[in-house]
Amino acid sequence: MASTAKKSQQAPQKQQQQLTFIVAIIALAVVAAGVFIFLSNNESISGEVNYADLPQSRTADGGFVLGNPDAPVTLVEFADFFCPHCQGFKPEINQFIEDFVVTGQAKFEYRFLPTQSSQYSAFAAQLAECVVEQDETGFWEAYDLMFSYASGAGADEEIGRHVADRMGLDYGQLLTCSSSATQVDTDTQLARALQITGTPGIRIRYGDEQPQLLSEQYATGAVPYSVIETAVLGALIGQ
Repeated sequence: MASTAKKSQQAPQKQQQQLTFIVAIIALAVVAAGVFIFLSNNESISGEVNYADLPQSRTADGGFVLGNPDAPVTLVEFADFFCPHCQGFKPEINQFIEDFVVTGQAKFEYRFLPTQSSQYSAFAAQLAECVVEQDETGFWEAYDLMFSYASGAGADEEIGRHVADRMGLDYGQLLTCSSSATQVDTDTQLARALQITGTPGIRIRYGDEQPQLLSEQYATGAVPYSVIETAVLGALIGQ
């Protein structure tokens, strides 16, 4: 009888230990999932594309282009590094690059359009343009670094120093160049001509034509990736 009573007392204790173990495993899984999501989100902003493997060029008026020069369609983005909506749209741009630019089917064209800070937005754009003076293929690395920095630190003048330090550039030379950089003015004028009033401003370019709307519904602001994908695939099928 004493042995039976002892076993009866041990059973609930064993069940409690098992329950505690299961709860601990679940808690660890939740923490691990949270860390994974955080790292994934961080990577989606900073970018994981190896730009050195992709063709880089500029349009006749200076716009920065990534991808196969013979690709029949180009996704064009007007953006501000400090724009929260542009930062939030960066994962879609990264996805587009992976799906269509890396595969040689389409190009991506980036245009500067300061909308957030009259002081730092234009300054960051000028610095990004000037990176190519010291590193002719460095624009896209700087593009990623600026979005990553701006999404964490916000608008401040240290963005240029951060990029220079990370890329091994001469910051003084970068500053000197930025005082005469004009691509941001060219891009802003183009945005006005296309009636783009906010960022991100997304357009699609067929061949060498002027950028045009993907849809009247998305004249300004982020565009669902499914809409971008449909437009690009349609252009590829119809070429």
